[in-house]
Amino acid sequence: MTKLKVAGTWGGILEVELDNWTLTMLRDEVANRSGLDPESIKLICAGKILKADDGDDDPKTLAQLGIKENSKILSSRGAAPDEGKAIMAEEERSRRLSRLKAAATALSKRHVDGSLPMEDYNIELEDQGGQQVKFGSETDQSATMMGLMLHAKAKSLIETGLYVDALEVLAMAEESFLLCDPKILELQIPDETLSVVMGMGFHEKDAKRALRLNNKDIATSVDFLIEERAKRAQKHKDDLQRQKEIFEQKTYGVTLMNKAVDMQMLDRLVLIGYARDLAAESLRRHENDFQKALDALTSPEVNSSIQVYIESRKRKRQEQQVGITVDELVSMGFERGQATSALEVGGKREDIIQRLLSSPAANPGTASASGSAFTENGGATSSTNHEIVAEAKDSEMEDDTADEIPSNGEVEERDLE
Repeated sequence: MTKLKVAGTWGGILEVELDNWTLTMLRDEVANRSGLDPESIKLICAGKILKADDGDDDPKTLAQLGIKENSKILSSRGAAPDEGKAIMAEEERSRRLSRLKAAATALSKRHVDGSLPMEDYNIELEDQGGQQVKFGSETDQSATMMGLMLHAKAKSLIETGLYVDALEVLAMAEESFLLCDPKILELQIPDETLSVVMGMGFHEKDAKRALRLNNKDIATSVDFLIEERAKRAQKHKDDLQRQKEIFEQKTYGVTLMNKAVDMQMLDRLVLIGYARDLAAESLRRHENDFQKALDALTSPEVNSSIQVYIESRKRKRQEQQVGITVDELVSMGFERGQATSALEVGGKREDIIQRLLSSPAANPGTASASGSAFTENGGATSSTNHEIVAEAKDSEMEDDTADEIPSNGEVEERDLE
């Protein structure tokens, strides 16, 4: 028997037969004495990691590997295959949670600084009475939004059984709430009172909330719930109106500071008597400064230049939609005035050309030949200035986070019973 000095995960003298023992046998023995998985043990001798040739039918003995009597063997613990997979899974989970937090942060900040929402959803905070909540600072507003979004996402994770992830997301939500001064009302609702309100056709969650807000008074709570239904219907109507406003804002573009056109300022200018698109362009050029926009509109030269720009932008959009430009129609032999009028009417590319060909003032031969050539070559496209540029963001995670937020008047609360 030959003695080997082992140090590391286990230390001591190990007696082996160098001519009979293989590296696998040595590793198993060291792992057994260390109480570890053999796959997680690495053996080092003379500065080299000992590796067994698992594909060889006749594995080398310790003597063939150069191990001699009284050789010093260092055993170190590496990551087992299963442990490595667990580490990778944990890293992936951490990255996913980091993306979630970053997405919630981006969404909460984007909807409080006055910039134009780039998405189809518009995030606002309301109190238990349905009134929009405005905090003293953007920090409080952003922190509350972020906490509520993370809280909603955690509920979704709980429903899917991802309890560990949900716990971490809830912890992140609590960190956000700590930046504010939330007031949580804890009231215990008697089962008898709750049953009476639910018996009138209301859901348990709504009934609990109404009783808490109205000191457990049944009559007042029922009146409150009826009023809430009316408010939700009005809220849905207001949301549709807000979506229309956002769509209208996008058609006007953004200012140099990436701000949307102020709709209240726009309505004031429209009441004075200016065309809506003309007033919007003036506000966009002057960063929503009402007085500067009004001065520009009262100046004949500036007013005229704005109108020319608006007409040019409309024409380019029409050309993009139909796939043909005024200049291309003119090159076919049509008059510029006729071409412009045909584009304003709208329709498909072929319809516009056919409409011009049917016009008494058109030159059929020239237009037909040019039209055939243009059909083969295809149309050109153009772009307008000041289009809204979407900021770089994690769209997938932000959309997923926003989808968890209650909409159309649904109220999110924490049941502390």
